[in-house]
Amino acid sequence: MIRWYLIIRKGGPSAKTQKPLGDVAGVASHLNKAFPGLKWKSSSEAVRPDKDFSLELGVLKGFVQQVTMGVGRMPLKALTEICKREGWRLEDPDVETTEDVDLDDPEGWFFKQHG
Repeated sequence: MIRWYLIIRKGGPSAKTQKPLGDVAGVASHLNKAFPGLKWKSSSEAVRPDKDFSLELGVLKGFVQQVTMGVGRMPLKALTEICKREGWRLEDPDVETTEDVDLDDPEGWFFKQHG
């Protein structure tokens, strides 16, 4: 199985238009709802070993700037619903396009991009 990496961001693709996702507690709460059973190794790192899943919060001055995830075998539907509601975007750093991951069909988007 291919390990898929995703980055959650808010705002536009350039550094000038990006915005914080929220405070650490709020973002962690959203992620715990999206991915039940997360084990937090620290305030900024969590894993779900049984699903080959990991995430790291990029925090600056108490606010999460981005979340980097190794998705593994974790379903993404709950996460995409939160992304839609919160105005978050999903980026695939392994794709050389500025196109965001399709929040309505992330797995289909992945197979289209990665073959």
